Amino acid sequence: MEQPQQRAGSDETLPAEVLPTTGFVFHESEEPKGLLCPPKLLPIKSFALERLEHLEKRMEDETKAKRQERQQQKATPQWNTSPTNLRPPLPKPVQP
Repeated sequence: MEQPQQRAGSDETLPAEVLPTTGFVFHESEEPKGLLCPPKLLPIKSFALERLEHLEKRMEDETKAKRQERQQQKATPQWNTSPTNLRPPLPKPVQP
């Protein structure tokens, strides 16, 4: 074993460093160093956002179609001219 080391300017002695001959030796660095890793590619739009946009577009298209239907109904005459709904002719007045 090595002799205990002395700190400069003090009477305190440090214990001798003992390293195991078998097993793991852990070492902690005093200064943390940056760890470089590959960049992660993120989608510009998430799947949920794309789905919401798709639903909004579909709802907008449906409302446009309904609006156009209403405008077409307003443009056509409102009375019904089908032969099943025609009234029978009025009886002729009787002359005395």
